[in-house]
Amino acid sequence: MKQWDGASRIDRVTVYRTGALITRRAKVTLERGGRSEVRFTGLPLALDDHSLRARLLAESPSDWRAVDVRPALDLTTSTQLDEVARLGLVTARREIEWLKRLRGTVASTELRGRTGEGELPVDARLEFLAFQSDVLGTLDRDLGEIESSVRKQELSGDHEGRGGKMVIVEIEQGSQDIDALVELDYFVPGPCWTPGYVARLTDRLDRCALIMQALVAQNTGEDWVGVDLTLTTAPPPIRRDPVSQSPRKPGERAAWRLPSKHPDQLFADFDSAFSTASGAQEDQPLRPSVPPLAYTADGQDRPSKLRPKSAYLDYTGLTLAAPLEAGRGVLRPAPAPDSSEHELVANAIGTSEAVATLPLPERYRRPKSHGGRCFTYRAESSAEVPSSETFVPCIVFERQITGTPRYVAVPRESEDVYRSTEIVNEDDAPLFEGPIDLYVGGNYVMTTDLPHIEPGGRTRLELGTEPGIEVTRRIQFNESRGRLLGGPRALKHGIRIEVSNHLDRRATVEVRERIPVPQRDSNDIKVSIDRVSPPWGRFAPERPELPGRYRWREHIDSEERVLLAVDYTVKLPVRLWLLGGDRREFS
Repeated sequence: MKQWDGASRIDRVTVYRTGALITRRAKVTLERGGRSEVRFTGLPLALDDHSLRARLLAESPSDWRAVDVRPALDLTTSTQLDEVARLGLVTARREIEWLKRLRGTVASTELRGRTGEGELPVDARLEFLAFQSDVLGTLDRDLGEIESSVRKQELSGDHEGRGGKMVIVEIEQGSQDIDALVELDYFVPGPCWTPGYVARLTDRLDRCALIMQALVAQNTGEDWVGVDLTLTTAPPPIRRDPVSQSPRKPGERAAWRLPSKHPDQLFADFDSAFSTASGAQEDQPLRPSVPPLAYTADGQDRPSKLRPKSAYLDYTGLTLAAPLEAGRGVLRPAPAPDSSEHELVANAIGTSEAVATLPLPERYRRPKSHGGRCFTYRAESSAEVPSSETFVPCIVFERQITGTPRYVAVPRESEDVYRSTEIVNEDDAPLFEGPIDLYVGGNYVMTTDLPHIEPGGRTRLELGTEPGIEVTRRIQFNESRGRLLGGPRALKHGIRIEVSNHLDRRATVEVRERIPVPQRDSNDIKVSIDRVSPPWGRFAPERPELPGRYRWREHIDSEERVLLAVDYTVKLPVRLWLLGGDRREFS
């Protein structure tokens, strides 16, 4: 059997909520004349053996095909040393975090005396400050040395091939020589991702480049360099064994049958064909097939009362002898792994899975499915994610979308004009909630939270104040009494709002105002709107807790000024006055 040990590279990675499916590729040349083995070396120790899948890709149709894939430990000395170095790097990073926390605690410690003793002497304070300075200096020196060592190790270390597993792909011979690609899929636990966004708007706020920039973290022991990255909200794939249907009747007790008296003949036909394909004597006679099961005298196949050991009930841990080996018809428990190797693999799995529990950066949230649906996002460019316990930004896509700018002013509360733009999700997949960095004209504005937006949904991005639009508000007040003694008072208010647009373009400005509203059970107080110029409208929908709200929505050209006016009168008996003063519009 021909063996091929060559270089392979990671071609694509699919990251689930937790865990990742990795696809490696190896270019091989297959020659007819026997079976071939392709060995993938330097794979992560944390990979799931049950997730292995292999396939053969050729440019032209051929009869070559992958027939077997099996894992094996390849703990050579160099691999062990590299694994120890990686674990040491993880330990060093944790020590750095611990030293930083300790330094913060020491720096924030204050010297306090006992209750009732008054101020501490100056000598005691100076001695404490000197001691605190010495401790901080020692911590800074240790912290600098460890950080320098970690940087050197990260720059000089080759992360590719840190794993200690090997996967052997067996390929059945074909009728012609071919150049082909062998693809290997395997699942590793731990890697995770979280969505984030960047919105770059033009100065006019009518065009927006929306970028999905996800954070991806993995510590599997191998770097993902130049890979096709796919992110999905689906849970990690779970391997489930097929359910076997029992031929017994409902309620019948389970029983074990006696094994065949000739178990080595169960695979006689296959072994004979295998020996012929492997170059054995073709005139070798075939051994007889397995004889039928023995029956009792009454013709009934009665179950045995024998019970197997617990090791034989662990079906995933049973192995079958290789072709042409003795005992082919009997399943036997796999040999127990070496304790040191088992511990090394367990540590690697724990290190890889620990990434899924890392605290997320501020404002970030873990992705989840909505309405029972899962979505997949494929990165438009290749990604690089080193093996470390840190989140790395990866560009997923960039979309050019239109925006609808809007300017809102509430001069009753502030003279500032607030700008925003409304965007539409024009993609087929939703935008999940996460932080979004906002830029206007190339300048950073703020970071805010983007809500979940379904396909075709809309959201409004608030962009702070707009200095190019000015709003001023003036109040006119006049009070008059009724002609008859005890007649109602009339408090007349006039509001004048001037809006000036100093932008280089036309702007739609919404000016909000509020008129006092009497209580529903009050019949003595009346509020009437005398004049509004230009006409305004009510808010829709109206909020019961904030009645009397109105708004103007005016289209103002560049360097144009618009005057908004409203006059209203409040009539109330002489014995009453407005809460906050009759002339409250001046406050």
